[in-house]
Amino acid sequence: MFRSPFRLLAFLSLPLATTSIVSAAEKAPIELRPVLVDAGRLGTGDVGVVDLEIESSIDVPDARIVIAIPPALRVTSPRVRVSQSLVAGQPFHVFASIAIAEPGEHTLRCGVRAAGISRRIDLNVLVGESGVLEATTAPWEQIRFRRATTQREREALLEARVAPIDLAPEDRPRPDPALDALMAELTGDVGEGDQPQRLDAVARYVDVRGSISYRDSSGGLHPFRYVLTQVVDVDTPSPDQVLATTATKSDGSFFAHVWVPANVDPTGDVDLKVKFFSEITSGKMARVTIDGTNDWVASSTTIVDFAGTSYDFGPLAFAAPVSGSANDDVGSRVFSVVDCMLQVGAETFFLRSHASLPQITVIYPVSGSVSFYCDPVAVAPDCLGGTCAAPTVNILRQDALDWDVMAHEWSHYLANRGASHHSASSCGGSHSSETSTIPENGKDKGTRLAWSEGIATFLAMAMLEKQSIALPAIPNAGGLTYDDTEDSTIVRNLESATLPDATVPGLGYANEASVYRTLWDLHDNAPDVSPDSLARDGTRATLAKLWELMTRADNDTLPKFWEFLERRSPSVSTTLTLGSVFAMNNVGPELTSPADDAILSSSIPPQFRWQANGDPTAGFQNNAFTLLVTRNDWATYRIFDAGAGTSFTPPIDEWRSVFDGADASTRFQWAILGRNTAAPATPAGLGLFGSNFPSNAHRFRARSIEIRLTWSPVGADVDLHLRPSSGFGTSGYNYPDDCAYYNRAPDWGVPGDSSDDPVLDRDCTTTCAEENITTGSLYDPGGYRVIVHYYGAHGLGAATATVELREFGQLVRTATATLHNTGGAADGDVWTAFPIAPNAIVDGSDANGGADVTRGADPRYPEPPKR
Repeated sequence: MFRSPFRLLAFLSLPLATTSIVSAAEKAPIELRPVLVDAGRLGTGDVGVVDLEIESSIDVPDARIVIAIPPALRVTSPRVRVSQSLVAGQPFHVFASIAIAEPGEHTLRCGVRAAGISRRIDLNVLVGESGVLEATTAPWEQIRFRRATTQREREALLEARVAPIDLAPEDRPRPDPALDALMAELTGDVGEGDQPQRLDAVARYVDVRGSISYRDSSGGLHPFRYVLTQVVDVDTPSPDQVLATTATKSDGSFFAHVWVPANVDPTGDVDLKVKFFSEITSGKMARVTIDGTNDWVASSTTIVDFAGTSYDFGPLAFAAPVSGSANDDVGSRVFSVVDCMLQVGAETFFLRSHASLPQITVIYPVSGSVSFYCDPVAVAPDCLGGTCAAPTVNILRQDALDWDVMAHEWSHYLANRGASHHSASSCGGSHSSETSTIPENGKDKGTRLAWSEGIATFLAMAMLEKQSIALPAIPNAGGLTYDDTEDSTIVRNLESATLPDATVPGLGYANEASVYRTLWDLHDNAPDVSPDSLARDGTRATLAKLWELMTRADNDTLPKFWEFLERRSPSVSTTLTLGSVFAMNNVGPELTSPADDAILSSSIPPQFRWQANGDPTAGFQNNAFTLLVTRNDWATYRIFDAGAGTSFTPPIDEWRSVFDGADASTRFQWAILGRNTAAPATPAGLGLFGSNFPSNAHRFRARSIEIRLTWSPVGADVDLHLRPSSGFGTSGYNYPDDCAYYNRAPDWGVPGDSSDDPVLDRDCTTTCAEENITTGSLYDPGGYRVIVHYYGAHGLGAATATVELREFGQLVRTATATLHNTGGAADGDVWTAFPIAPNAIVDGSDANGGADVTRGADPRYPEPPKR
């Protein structure tokens, strides 16, 4: 089911249809289904029963249920109130008795409220002279229209609802040259009418002009742009005779040079009237109808028996719609729909390299509780076609002021019928920006559904942002937030999750929020950072380029789109730059530690950690990982199989090989590749990246110098020290500035710069026999000393100690000595294994047997305590 991006519909599953959205609080929405029992058999004065069925997809405690009954249908109370906790999946019924007191149109309003949840639906009851004729949730416009018996009655119903009023003098909308040029290319110039000219001695010509506008919910004035316009002679009861067909311009103005034959009206002079249809010029882009057949019609006043040669109807306009109203003037709502379709239709024309889509029918207002796109053709072998005979966009009355929602539904049409390859193969189903689509639909269908909804939102917002033609200043249209303002109050930010009801940045490859935010981050100019600050993007793809990429292959899921991008990426660096966008939207893994620009030992493998991401559903997170470690901007890299977990420590020999041939100028990076192996594997392509989503990349610098102390027997307590030149005259084992067990990470060299600081990895006292000191550089030209102290024998006697010096993992010097301890720490031998001078590390080994060992040296400083 195609559906606009954020409402979860647990109980509506129309094939190939999309709908509006609900608030974050409505993650598990309430569905209302009111019916009037046996309505067709009730008569005036009879008592009937309204059955309101309520169903929720989660438990809702303390729901307040209300049925408001109008006076003409009231039995005992104007309102039925029930407090009831709703149980997930268990329908609950509320019954209300009514008496049909008088004929007419009556509306029962049914609603449910709970903490953070609000849902309302109207049951419209049409009562004839002999009883109930119809009880339905369809809008009154559709009920009246269906009951009209002649075309004339239908036209009268349409005109009566949308007739504009004369405007007081005010500034008129200005022309838009870009739109005028576009429409001239699409349709040719029909601005002066297309009636054929004839020779007639008694005929005359009439110049008819004027302008027409509609208002938005804030009262802003907007022109009818390029709507089909007719100048007619009003005949009663015969059909009006069309004198000229033309179109408004970008500023809402119209002009027709009308040829009026002498016999145009046998009853007198011509009765001039101008009709404006809810159709974009001559069959271009879209037409808005009430039932799929009849256009809405707005009209000017009628000028009776006009005998002149020119007439200016002046500026006409509709009153502003009232947000939340169910019965305000529908005129501005209708032409808001038309104008939105013109806007996105024009952008579609440019996006498709000056190729327009066939005209689509927009049904407004559609009955039910959701707006949706319907296509009769199944988009995949496992999908059903829709119930419509031809593609239609279906708009709720309450969505007519929400351009983001309407543009989303149009974008389903664009993705489904306007792409060169399959860019949408969704079978429809339940979905929300705040949930994964997998639990309700399975992995394959769910991933396709999330992509279909996500790209519709992205295309809608990107087209409204692009503005090849000027975007009218409609409240909440375009920008960085997707807005639904009447049937729901929804705001979704395309860049972040900072709004009160936008708590989720995106859940992964089967979540529409991840889809539209990933595409938006690939597209926009902002250097975004993920909400957890782990990943960022640096891409700026134009809408046209993204559309080309999305539609050059059968990219009907986010994983397939990633594979397509990766195969066309010119380098590993570019691939990871693109991949970071997927990571920041929780599709690919995100790195957690070591932090970016960390300093790592070239000899002691670190533990790499990351977030799995992929999808929050059990079994569908990324679960197969590869560690990439590289240097010099991914010119070369090593691959480690990191298994299924979210941490990995490379084997020491393989880790040391990463640094072969490196020097102090070498810069390193690392990243994680992840995928989900549950069928169908995600991603499912070939190659290192095509089979994996990449994470963001982190840099690291090497602690290139390692001093390693090992000894035997295990259980003896031997300590490793690195002493700066300031302690050269000290023979004690506990000089305060040593890097040692009591000072494991001193700040040497440049204050605050960790690259020139030594670090001791641990103090090994009883259960191990190895300590390591690493540093990234040797800053002191006075040199350093490697010192070993036999701190405690623990009754084990002499200890044999070996010190190794490595640079970038390569062994450059060793030394061995036998040490003794006859009592406490102050009685232990102190061995100066060897000096180290910056830039003068000499290869070699030294098995001196203790030539540089001081027996039981005095401590010189107070003894530091052991842990």
